[in-house]
Amino acid sequence: MPQETEAHPGRAGKAYQWIRKAVPLSLAVLPTLLWAAYDESDPVVLEAKVKYMHDDNLFRLADGVDPRSVRGDARRADSVIEPRVAARVNLPASRQLLQFDGEVFSPHYLHHDELNYTGWQGLLAWQWQVGSDWQGQLSYGDRKRLSSFEDVLLGVRDLYRTRSADVSANRRLGAVWMVGVNAGGSRERHDARQFNDYDEKHWGVGVTAQTGKGSVFTLRSSITELDYVDDTLVALGAPQRGFTQRGLDLSWEVPVTGLTKAGGNVGWVRWKDKATGSHSNRLVGGVNASWQATERITLDGSYDRSFDDPGQNRVRRIIDTYRVAAYWQYHPKWTFSGEVRYEDRAGARKEEGSIDEQTLLWRLAATYRPHPAVDVNAYVQQQGRDADTASSQYDSTQYGLSAQVRY
Repeated sequence: MPQETEAHPGRAGKAYQWIRKAVPLSLAVLPTLLWAAYDESDPVVLEAKVKYMHDDNLFRLADGVDPRSVRGDARRADSVIEPRVAARVNLPASRQLLQFDGEVFSPHYLHHDELNYTGWQGLLAWQWQVGSDWQGQLSYGDRKRLSSFEDVLLGVRDLYRTRSADVSANRRLGAVWMVGVNAGGSRERHDARQFNDYDEKHWGVGVTAQTGKGSVFTLRSSITELDYVDDTLVALGAPQRGFTQRGLDLSWEVPVTGLTKAGGNVGWVRWKDKATGSHSNRLVGGVNASWQATERITLDGSYDRSFDDPGQNRVRRIIDTYRVAAYWQYHPKWTFSGEVRYEDRAGARKEEGSIDEQTLLWRLAATYRPHPAVDVNAYVQQQGRDADTASSQYDSTQYGLSAQVRY
């Protein structure tokens, strides 16, 4: 490895030079932005953000794994500086509303700089209305990011892009009832793990009832078709992978009191695996509640059972997630929060064997808002996972700092 000199400063030196140039520029621009008459109801809001994060086990390696066998480098830890720019647009026109929500980000890894990339996420939507009874939405979403090392073993750099489109139409039947239909699809492509590339399409119908006290109940039926499109495995004789899924779901949202809200959903899902032809059934859903305990303290908790991301794992898994969080507004400019989350992941079908994983995460954070247009955030979190396979176990401690300006 080359020595750090003025001619060849090395990664740490390059990071220092980058920060030395960026900070004075930010300080020069910030006072101008602070004078802007920002309001969260503005039709166009621009945001700039820079984040710093340090992780002592970036690749989520088990204790007994030598990092040199994974990336050819002895360092488990790394720090990341990530600038982001975003735009939020809401343009009403009569009864129509055109929306855009997008951001571009570029993480810079100070040691493992081969992981650097530029990603984005965005959503363009048209909320339409015809007369007093008909309404709906057309939307298109696009995102590109790095796969999480929690799901990618051996530190593989896997960028993926997901594009989706949806359309919905709803008709109001009086003051209480509404019926609706929706359809859409998505496609995901990976640059490294191409065996997880898929095409998906879905359809649904539903009925919603809203009471005079603000409670909302929705019953919905849906069909989903998902196909993994990697031709390499099929050419080697493997059957076509994917599934056909049918589901029925009931969701609710109830304002229990002026200070307490509760909601949830329960659903039944039946799917057919295209590779084996076997059928499986699962109950999914969850509950959530939020309580304004005092003028400054809010507590919330939730339980959720859902399927794993189909683009991140070959085997379909079910995830049970338990979460509790507390928020304390110590001062109009200071907010502190704490969160504990526990996840239990298991194979969605017993025939797929034992692939159980349990992950526990706690996080403490503080937010300082010196001006309505400026946020400064700091956090620390610890995360650990137990698993049936030793290579999937890990412990990680992470901390970070960020600053965000809105205009």
